[in-house]
Amino acid sequence: MLFLFLSLVLKRREIKQPYPFPRAGLWNQIDPAYVLHAGGENETDAGLLYTLHKGVAISGKPLDDEDEEARLKVAELREKMEWLRSLEGRSSEQFTNEVICPLCNVVCRHPRAVSMHLRSTSHREIETSLYED
Repeated sequence: MLFLFLSLVLKRREIKQPYPFPRAGLWNQIDPAYVLHAGGENETDAGLLYTLHKGVAISGKPLDDEDEEARLKVAELREKMEWLRSLEGRSSEQFTNEVICPLCNVVCRHPRAVSMHLRSTSHREIETSLYED
């Protein structure tokens, strides 16, 4: 066992050639829509111990587009939740089509199952995160 460990530690490694970034040092390579600003808009660098660096969004979309898309998605989920709440009831009579919760992907086959699912802890946790904004 010790011999195996020593042979692994003392084994010579392959030499890897580093490949530098082809346009290193060039300015203005990043579209300003993708830049994440450190700190608030009214903050200055005065009084800071270290200069804050600006991050870059790597999702492929400008931040404004992402925010708008997220707002539309949340609004759509809220509408679907209202629709699901309208189906809630005490009846055990089967729906003609299965109803699927848009947040949890849980299948409910009758109004009572919808009611029980909407009161479940896991669903309520996800729903509160949807309405926290």
